[in-house]
Amino acid sequence: MMARDTERYVYLTVGIPRDSETLQKFLQDAKECGMLRELPKLLFTRMVDFYRQTNTTRAMQPDSVEAPLEVMNEDLAAINANAALDEWG
Repeated sequence: MMARDTERYVYLTVGIPRDSETLQKFLQDAKECGMLRELPKLLFTRMVDFYRQTNTTRAMQPDSVEAPLEVMNEDLAAINANAALDEWG
């Protein structure tokens, strides 16, 4: 195993309840993609997909009003986390 490059990357530990619908959907996704042995890689890919979709959706909304940058920075993680929970159960 290679040493972690903590200067370049942020490393996260994620816990998903074993009896959750989210885990079951994630494992099904991994099985369909042939990535059951690469769950961290798939999780990263899905996270990137989610944020790209979120940014594309916001850009496509013609009447959207941008919040001040300081509000966006403080609330963006909470908003996206809630959206993920709504989507994934």
